[in-house]
Amino acid sequence: MKRFRISTLVAVLVVFALLLSGCQYVDKLKARDQLNKGVKSFRGKQYNQAIEFFTKALEMDPELNIVYEYLGMAYMKQYIPGQEEIAAKAILAFQKALEKDPKNVNALLRLARAYYTTGKLDDAAQCYQQIHSEIDPQNPMPLFGIGLIKWDEAKNVIGDNGQRAEMLFDEVNKAKEEVDAKQKEITQLQRQMDRARTDERRQELQSEIEQIQMDIQAREEIIRQPQMIMKTVDEAIAALEQSNELKEDYMTVRYLSLCYFQKAALTDDEEAKTEFRKKASRLAIKELQLKKQQEEQEGESDQMF
Repeated sequence: MKRFRISTLVAVLVVFALLLSGCQYVDKLKARDQLNKGVKSFRGKQYNQAIEFFTKALEMDPELNIVYEYLGMAYMKQYIPGQEEIAAKAILAFQKALEKDPKNVNALLRLARAYYTTGKLDDAAQCYQQIHSEIDPQNPMPLFGIGLIKWDEAKNVIGDNGQRAEMLFDEVNKAKEEVDAKQKEITQLQRQMDRARTDERRQELQSEIEQIQMDIQAREEIIRQPQMIMKTVDEAIAALEQSNELKEDYMTVRYLSLCYFQKAALTDDEEAKTEFRKKASRLAIKELQLKKQQEEQEGESDQMF
């Protein structure tokens, strides 16, 4: 009798497990259906509807990892500057995809792009560097991303092709004049300290000198800016050239051209300035050629189907 009860219990558990497994299988099928509907809506640019389908798919099958990527992309398609809540949802979706697969290059690239688009350049650079250093060194996209970020940093100061570099040098010259004037002011204050009769007066003069020294440090940072920006531009060029060696692309060549225009604007050597401009112009022509070739190849590909 006891054996019969045990056998019955085992049979019930097996049936229950089979039923549960069947339900899970049905849920997975339903999740796939929601994913497919979401992708169709996404391609039709119906992003709100796509988000609803993707969300339902994850409710039915949280392990369907590709959904997180599509969900993040759908949110980013709706993003406009200032809508940080939408950007945060996109970033969270890409991070979820990476929790399940830390070496998912596509998810990392999309996360980096989301960071870049929302101005989180350090986070974007970290993602690109992770791909290049740890996962896929032969992938040109992370190197392009690193180069783009470096170019962007220089652009914020001197413009996309160096057109504001003259303004920077005006600020540098002004800062140099101010440093000279403040150095003379310090010399005068030091002389007054030598003649001061009380400790209180000497402390007052010392405080004035320290404040002026802080002002000088701030202006010296301005004076160093051209060298710092030149270093950033050189880093951008190195990354973009390496990317272009792995895969020649007109967008990479475009930013290389802009970088060399920036480099020309930052150098004092007229001969070097001319050479950088020539190289930038050659790259601009190369960009147009590559773009035309790519458009022709895409046109031929469309005609095949």
